[in-house]
Amino acid sequence: MKFKLHALEFEVEGNQDVVKEEFKNFNENILSHIISTVNITANAPTMSPKGVSSVSRGLIELDDTTNAYSETVGNQDYPILKDVKLRDLPKSETEWLLTYAFYGSGFGSKEFTKENLIQLYEETDRKDANRTANLSNNIKSLVTSQYIKSTNATNFIILEKGKNKAADILAGKSVSNPTQRKIKKGGASKSNSEQTSAKEATKTSKGKSSAKTGVNFVDQKFALAEISALKSYYGLKAPKSQNEEVLVFLNWYAEHKNSDGASVEEIMYMFKVVTKNVPNALQQVLINLKGPKSNLIDKDDNNKFNLTSLGAMFVADNLPKS
Repeated sequence: MKFKLHALEFEVEGNQDVVKEEFKNFNENILSHIISTVNITANAPTMSPKGVSSVSRGLIELDDTTNAYSETVGNQDYPILKDVKLRDLPKSETEWLLTYAFYGSGFGSKEFTKENLIQLYEETDRKDANRTANLSNNIKSLVTSQYIKSTNATNFIILEKGKNKAADILAGKSVSNPTQRKIKKGGASKSNSEQTSAKEATKTSKGKSSAKTGVNFVDQKFALAEISALKSYYGLKAPKSQNEEVLVFLNWYAEHKNSDGASVEEIMYMFKVVTKNVPNALQQVLINLKGPKSNLIDKDDNNKFNLTSLGAMFVADNLPKS
């Protein structure tokens, strides 16, 4: 059941007897204090046969048909955040942040602040030092993606694109980077061409790992705290093959650095700082993971690699929980 007093809302859940008892206590011990505080005059509420209570021209409403396990906005029901976490609906840290922004803004009806987001991290027991340290970068990522925008130095609003994305996440329709694979008629021959190029790349002269991968090493200058967090995550996931190592690195990168994905240079950097080695044929590893037999990763128009929904499921289901 839900009580409404102007903009104030109170919600009680339980069986019918418990709710009626709580409503009685509300009327007798709390209502009069609230009314006197906000300077409202009201008659004593009465319970209608349908379970709807009204006080002085409908100032307070009680509806026992309200679902206590969801939030209702218009005709749309959204799960409470506890269930969002249990169902593992957001697939990356930026998706979690967008979900918090959606709830913290009253489903897009008001502004929210960074402090509101931190509070929701705490309420869902997901706050830690690493997520707090990367919060500003992840907020910037939401702004860059035009999901939210700032209204002043401290406040933000969620944009229509952000509302739609959040609704997709809560409906279970989202993956970490929902880039759709475009299948073209020449796709099979293109795949063969890519595999041929990769085989040729593996035949390069033996020497530095950058020569073997065909990509020069570029220092990405991760902060020491980020390197430590990456190593810890790698240790928890305990990948047993180069394929699994790439999936672990991409999953961590999407959650903690950039949800748009990582370039070959960034993947190489993560290999280097964690394992001290880079696969001799990193390009071939990426092609295999992206190929039609696996479909575990995808590459966007900016040459950024990210997990597909199958890749995210593989990490969640086949590797140890972090």
